[in-house]
Amino acid sequence: MLNKVRIVSGFLTVMIIICSTIPYVTRVAGDGIALLTRTFSPTDDAYVYEATPNTNYGSSSNLIIFSKNGYRERVFIMFDLTGIPPGSVIDSATLKLYMYWPPTAPRTLQCLRVTASWTESTVKWSAMPASGLPVSYKPVGTSAGWLEINVKESVEKFTAKDSATSIRNYGWMLCDGSEGTDEYGFAMYSKDYTDSSKHPLLEVKYYPPHLELSLTSTTLKAGNWVKMTVSRKTYNGEAITRGDLKVQLSSNSTSANKKFSLTQGGAAITELTIPNGYDHMDFYYYDDKAGTYNIQVGTLDYLYVNRVGDFFIIVPNYGGDSKQLTVTPGLLDHFEFDTISSPKQVATPFSITITAYDAYNNIKTDYTGTNSLTDTTGTINPTITGAFVNGKWTGMVTINR
Repeated sequence: MLNKVRIVSGFLTVMIIICSTIPYVTRVAGDGIALLTRTFSPTDDAYVYEATPNTNYGSSSNLIIFSKNGYRERVFIMFDLTGIPPGSVIDSATLKLYMYWPPTAPRTLQCLRVTASWTESTVKWSAMPASGLPVSYKPVGTSAGWLEINVKESVEKFTAKDSATSIRNYGWMLCDGSEGTDEYGFAMYSKDYTDSSKHPLLEVKYYPPHLELSLTSTTLKAGNWVKMTVSRKTYNGEAITRGDLKVQLSSNSTSANKKFSLTQGGAAITELTIPNGYDHMDFYYYDDKAGTYNIQVGTLDYLYVNRVGDFFIIVPNYGGDSKQLTVTPGLLDHFEFDTISSPKQVATPFSITITAYDAYNNIKTDYTGTNSLTDTTGTINPTITGAFVNGKWTGMVTINR
């Protein structure tokens, strides 16, 4: 459930949505988990210039690309994508830059994945980080406007489901696709430009991963434990093993003694961690109150804040799951009479109700036996009840002395 809190400060009204229970993206049959769209601003961007190889341009409002040998200029740009959960299925990833100075003839922009660490405050031509093979090419026309570069392949690797297929995110290098003797250049605005509407951005559309809960049994006899397993899966159902993930556990049972634990009879927990290298964790649940309850797993990891106008909304970024568990009464422990008003007339029938209970005071609804009746006068009639129904028997009795 989401609670909305409106905060008024001066002329600015802000709405913060706070999660009061475990937030999770609901899995919908057929559609799976909803496609999320997120926009990221760069953490670092800069250009480097061959003619001044020891100069850093990390604070410039420009990102310049130039093709001629001896005067070449290249762009470096990087985004923090740790908010995208490992195992997310990337639908698209588009790097967008506003080109205010276009080339005088059509060119091709080349985008390469950077393979070593760098920062915008230290990068320069004489100290460029290494880069790998090109990940995409973008035709550049002669008109100003937004350039959109496909970087899906890189983002898929940055957010891969396991360590074997993942790579470190050091961003990208952009350069002219035909560096050499030609003299062509074009320039984009950096994140330091005064008009934030023309800053670089990275738009990523993806299906977030989800948790799956399984129970060894969907029924539990009161006073016992049931084993459960929580697994993390991609949208396509593949196992995720990369990174630690904290998982919150909850039950809507009203029992004061309910608890989750990593071992049967162990200490109570409300969350567990699926560690790096593992796709699941086993745990146990205890309950002693009969009823049918929802057992829910979710995670607060990877929540992010989305701004819509003057409103800020906390958005869940990982699918959760829930299963129903039915707790049945334990072994028969005792019987109780409903209150019998007093006095009663001798030889006059009156109604009594007897209820069967287990040791945890659950009505023994599956008890259908009969019981003998006695009283201190030895004259009660009948001396045997009828069969109990849903753990209760109601009948007329007479005491004749």
